[in-house]
Amino acid sequence: MPSWSTIHIIKPAIFNKIYVNYFQKNTLGILRLVNYFVVLVVAYWILTSYWKIFNRLLGWFFIPMGQASLYVFIVHVYFVLLVSNFFPFGFSREHMLLNTLVHTGVLLVIWALVRKKILFDWIPR
Repeated sequence: MPSWSTIHIIKPAIFNKIYVNYFQKNTLGILRLVNYFVVLVVAYWILTSYWKIFNRLLGWFFIPMGQASLYVFIVHVYFVLLVSNFFPFGFSREHMLLNTLVHTGVLLVIWALVRKKILFDWIPR
């Protein structure tokens, strides 16, 4: 994680102890569950309160992708295989801008596939 994106309020030793005891993915720490719940409630509140704005700004992208979510999931697997085999840059901090551009490009290509209904007869939606 870039140093500019971290807040140094808690000492690293204390943070690591809290993280290991309560936020681990593999043991599903209790604070991770609390965090999921809070994020879900806040996201739901924001989306319901400001739905018209979100729909106007991002609805063109998210609504078709959500309506064809199984199709998007299946197609994205093949794009992951293509990108991981043909782009040797990997996922590191040095290539953050390139990674972002590749991910954005793949998302836009998948969105275009959904909009043009490419392979909709063969791939479930």
